[in-house]
Amino acid sequence: MTHLVWLVATLCFSLGAVQAQVLAVAPKLPVLVTSADGKTPDGGQAVEILTEAARRAGLTLKMEIQPWSRALLTGSQTANVLLFPVVRTAEREAQFEWLGPVNRVEYWVFRRTEGLAPVAKTLDDLKSASIGTLANNANNEWLKAKLPMATIQPVPLYSSLAPMLFLDRFDYLVAARSTFFAELERLGKPRASVQALFPLVDDVADAKSYVVLAKGSDPQLVRSIRTALERMAADGTWDKMYRKYQ
Repeated sequence: MTHLVWLVATLCFSLGAVQAQVLAVAPKLPVLVTSADGKTPDGGQAVEILTEAARRAGLTLKMEIQPWSRALLTGSQTANVLLFPVVRTAEREAQFEWLGPVNRVEYWVFRRTEGLAPVAKTLDDLKSASIGTLANNANNEWLKAKLPMATIQPVPLYSSLAPMLFLDRFDYLVAARSTFFAELERLGKPRASVQALFPLVDDVADAKSYVVLAKGSDPQLVRSIRTALERMAADGTWDKMYRKYQ
């Protein structure tokens, strides 16, 4: 499968063509990456920002929805395949070429309003709790380091996080605030059914999620997307697209 993805990426990408086609993979995420059929992104903040960057770079995108763990594997091991959205952390820094942000991320701790878990106010209150997070997410290792006695439960699919919280599979949940509230809306759950307790701090606070390429990708592709995103930030396009979804 990895060899096939590499072959597709190699065949799709050729900047010598009038308009190159580049493979981009992403998980389905509320607000950021939406998809009616679960196979191809059809909208969302991150999709809109990346599509505009590709247009400015003279590229066309072939986008695919993949489960996060698979998308991360594909994007980290296959040259010339765009992966998004990826939170930038010290642990991931050397893995990728960081082209530019497609979102601002604010992670919060949530509890079910009618759940049995006490109302936590600080990380110290979570030191022996069970906490659900998205598998392979940037906050997993951070939480394990900060809360070595807590039970961190990675969940493979974002769409499973809220249902598992409501089934009391864990005491608390850590997720990006905007996307989690959008997921509640999709499930028909009122915001009052959960409590947003407090934001995470340190290196996962006020983080950004990026579009990235694996090391060894074509330098011209790296430059073209990076330059387009920088110009979008400079002329206000990036902020305009971001505010549209807030």
